[in-house]
Order: sequence, then structure tokens, then C-alpha cells
Amino acid sequence: MSAPPFLPIPPHRFHKGLLRQEATGPPMPSDNEVDATIAAIVEGRIGGYFWQPLPPDIRTWLGKRDDALVAVTCTDPTRLPRLIEAAGGGASVLLVCPHPSDAAAIRFDGQADPWPLLDRVTRVYCDTPGETFATLAALAGKPLIQVEADGSQQPVEGHAQRVIAKLCRDYRAYSPYDGSPWPLGDLLAYLALWRATVERTRGIDALFGISHWKRRRIRQFLLGSPDAVFRSRPATPGAVAAWPSRADLPALEAAYGRERVSRIEDGFIRSAGLGAALVQPCSIIVDRRGIYYDPDRPSDLEHLLQHAEFDDRLLKRAADLIAAICAHGTTKYNLRGAAVSLPEGPPRILIAGQVADDLSITAGGGAMDFAAIAAMVRAQDPGATIVYKPHPDVVAGLRRGEWRAPEIAANVDLIVTDGDTSDLLEQVDVVHVRSSLLGFEALLRGKQVVVHGRPFYAGWGLTRDSLGFERRGRPLTLEQLVAATLILYALYVDPDRGLPCSPEHLLAALAAAPPRSALRSLFARLVAMPRAWNN
Repeated sequence: MSAPPFLPIPPHRFHKGLLRQEATGPPMPSDNEVDATIAAIVEGRIGGYFWQPLPPDIRTWLGKRDDALVAVTCTDPTRLPRLIEAAGGGASVLLVCPHPSDAAAIRFDGQADPWPLLDRVTRVYCDTPGETFATLAALAGKPLIQVEADGSQQPVEGHAQRVIAKLCRDYRAYSPYDGSPWPLGDLLAYLALWRATVERTRGIDALFGISHWKRRRIRQFLLGSPDAVFRSRPATPGAVAAWPSRADLPALEAAYGRERVSRIEDGFIRSAGLGAALVQPCSIIVDRRGIYYDPDRPSDLEHLLQHAEFDDRLLKRAADLIAAICAHGTTKYNLRGAAVSLPEGPPRILIAGQVADDLSITAGGGAMDFAAIAAMVRAQDPGATIVYKPHPDVVAGLRRGEWRAPEIAANVDLIVTDGDTSDLLEQVDVVHVRSSLLGFEALLRGKQVVVHGRPFYAGWGLTRDSLGFERRGRPLTLEQLVAATLILYALYVDPDRGLPCSPEHLLAALAAAPPRSALRSLFARLVAMPRAWNN
């Protein structure tokens, strides 16, 4: 049997049988297990058709009211007058029933997200407590009153605990990623993640600058905007999202309004391979305010870093995530190069190169080029072992960069073109960057990071900064930086099934992925170099 009526699963080809009622069950769950399950459902705001937006008429009606609401749930139309009478009538009554009726000011048919309504409801009158809205109201702690056919009223006690005890006892959960048995709590967390992804990606009508080869993958991230269309030039009004390096942002902002143009970019744990070599992203950013690498305007990430509240549970999760990244040797592209062996004894200094025309350089890379940084580092520490690592896209010949410049080679001891980035970071003492993500990866490994530009991770007291930051005045711990950046800001999907996932799941999936074949990498490079694929 499928999931219980109050806890439907969003439709997807990989969601069949995720929650099944099975004949034999374990003993009755403990009170603590029941309470934890109720909390997971309520805090995750799952149950009902939570992935569907409320109809416009209900949103408008709700927006115009600031009073408490009373809900009436009705499955038997003949009992509706008694229910309305018990609720007291009036404009503050919300009718929840599947069949048309003008007995109340507004009717909710249950085919959309019930939680914005549950937030406003103070009590629920029902003809049966088993109806989905009534059950969710009981889980949320709302008083539930059953109205009998004769009009008598009876408070319903213990309904939430009985429903959840049956869920824990009689149902089995399964992973959407591989079909293996799952703890019920893991499935509830997955549904909460689905909801969060829907909310974060809702309201996008059109997409600009998305390369053809990754459009299907980008759709997998945008659960909240499944009908968004890909466009090359402004058309009908609406809200849009664009890939900044491939779209005319000033023209889009002029056409749609600055506040209606979001940015999409690769995430910080992107894939096992280069995007320029046609490897699909497993993480992206959808930023409504700006974008993380442009310090000249606020971004959603900067807002989180400035204002988010980090509770102990989130910080513990961030600390565990840092440990997992270091243990797996995770980086943005996870390119497993040759082992690098540096001379013993500090100081060993790494300079991280970048793509010359990358937007993180043009927007926030600062004025010093890499030759000037290399000369400065050598002058400051003549006896240091200085290593320069160019960006892998540049080494592969897919993007422009200055790594062959003799002015760089004159002041460094080693240029590492194919070494394992994580292995290299473990061996150095100090990392110099302009705006490279490698500086963030170095912070995760406890390295001193000197910043000559204005990347997102600078200005919070964790780096030595050459430039100032007007808007960044909040001191952060490394765990707070990671919580905001990798847990709250970025979106992730499973590499194989394209389903939303946590960063922890992606780390494990990338670590288990087989190496990319040399033939496929060569083919991707040949195709990518003319850039015709990128239109």
C-alpha cells in the first residue's frame, strides 16, 4: 500500500514506493520516536500537497486578513451546515472540502500547500479527524473538535500521536536514490529538502544564457519552476534567471526590472570533472539579490553571512561537513591528479591561479595580477618554497590564463599543472588568492589564507585581507561560514538520478564515482574548444 493520505509523496518517476505499508511491523514506537517524527513533519512543513502553490484567490484572501482563522473540514456535505454553525460562521471561516460550496467565504480543496493556512488557523472543526488538513492541524498542535450529525461537539485528543504511531509501526521507507531501506527520519528529511528546494526556486518564468548541454540538469534543480522556458532574448513579462557570463544582464534588468532577475551559477562542490569539459553540475546557486562573487552588490550569501542565526545543530552539521570534505579530499571539480611532493620545512606558499576572464576576477579579483603577487611573495619571503597552481580549465586549454608568463615562473619554485588539489593544500602553510575558491577550500583545511581580491569568504575575520569590505562587519567562525555557504546557500542534486540531495550525500556520491575515462575527457575537450556547443 502507498503512503498514508496525510503524507503524499511528490510525483516523480523515482518516487514510486518510497513509503509503503507492510503487513508485519516492529513493536509500537516509543513516545520519543513519535514526538521526533511529529517534529520532523511540522518543522519540515511536509504533508498534504506541500509542493503545490496555493491558488491565487486563496493567497489574495489570506493576504488581506490579519485575524485568526477557524477551519472547517468536511467530507460529508450533509453535515456541512452543522460544522459551519459550530465554527460560528463569518468571514474568518476557512472551508476545507473537496466539493464546491458557498457556505464559507473561501474554500480550500486540499490540492495545494496547506501550511500557510495552518499557520493562521487557531482551531479546526471536522466531521472526521482522519481528513488530511485535520490530521496536519493536530500534528501542528491545533485544537481539533469533531462535530457529530446531531451537532454535538467532542474534542479530539491524542489523534496526532495515534496517527504517527501507526506510521512508525506499519510503514517502511526506501531511498529515492537507490531503493535501499531507509529510516523513516531520512525520508522525512528528504521531503523537507524537496519543499525547501521548491520554495527557493519558485517563481522563475524564463531562463537565459543556459547552454544546451546542461539544460536538462538545470531543470532538475528548479523544482519550484518546472514550466520555466529557455530564451535568448527578453519576451513576455515575468521573473527570470540568467547565467551571468552568458547573458546580457543589463538588458535583462532593463526589460524585467533589477529585482526580477536572478543569477544562476555553479556551486562550490560542483562535480567530478570540469564544466568546460561538459561535465554536468551537481550543485548550483540561484541568487535573487546578486551573486556571491560580485562584491559590489549584496548577494543572498552575503545576506546569510550577515544575518543568519546558526543554531547548535546546524553548526554541528557544518563541523561534520568540514571533516568529511577533508577526509574525502573534496574540491570544486574533484580532479584526481598525481601526488605532489613539496620540500620539507615551512614556509611552503601556494598561489592559486584563475581564468583570466572569469567573472570572479573581473568583479572581485582586485588590481594585482598573478605575476605581481608572485613577485611580492618572493620579496617578502625569499627562502620560501613558492608553488603556483594555474586553473585546470586554463591548463586544459579550455579557458584563457596567464600561467605560462615568464614573470610568474621567475618568482616561483614549482608550477603544478596536474597535481591533486586536495593533496597540495594539505602540504602548504599559506595560500595566496585573488578571488579563487581554492582560498575557501584552504580555510576548510585550516590553512592561512591571504586575499588580494574580494571573494565571498573574505572580510569575516577568517582571512588576511589586502582590501576593505564596507558591508562585512560580522565576525564569523569557520563553521558559520560553511553552514551558510554549503548548507543554506547552494543547491545539490544526486549525480545519477538528478534528485535533490544534501551536500553530505553528494560528497559520498562523488567519492564513490569511478574515474572519468580518458577517451571521454579527450572528446569533451575537442568539442569544447570551438565553444560552438556553448550556444
